[in-house]
Amino acid sequence: MISLCMLGFLVINHHSAVFVLCYCGVQFALGLTNTLQYSISADNVDTIRNELDIEATALIASLTSLIMKFAMAIGGAVPGFVLSFTGYAANQSQSSTAEKGILFVTFVIPLILYVVTIAVFSSGFKSNKIKSLHVQKRKTMN
Repeated sequence: MISLCMLGFLVINHHSAVFVLCYCGVQFALGLTNTLQYSISADNVDTIRNELDIEATALIASLTSLIMKFAMAIGGAVPGFVLSFTGYAANQSQSSTAEKGILFVTFVIPLILYVVTIAVFSSGFKSNKIKSLHVQKRKTMN
């Protein structure tokens, strides 16, 4: 959904109603996906507990926090680098290169990162394996 709304941003030029609808779609989808990090962390803790018999809740929480801090640092620095490279000047009329840089930073980079995230999770995250571990554990307990 986020990727589709991002594509909508790129296709429209200056239609404010469509822009607002796409923006609301992106924000709604971000609200849904932000909760995934906590459920994925819980799945990781359960997998480590079941496969390695190690209680790693604090380690996973700390690692998640560290990764989020690195991501925020990179997410704050990259737009600044791209905007300075494209000639952005605050409080001035922007050149066409700077406007393209703004679009690139706002829509193209996030779209690429969302597609990469979808590819990583669809190929790497094995929720069926986790579910089968829970089923096996329940069978052994009974």
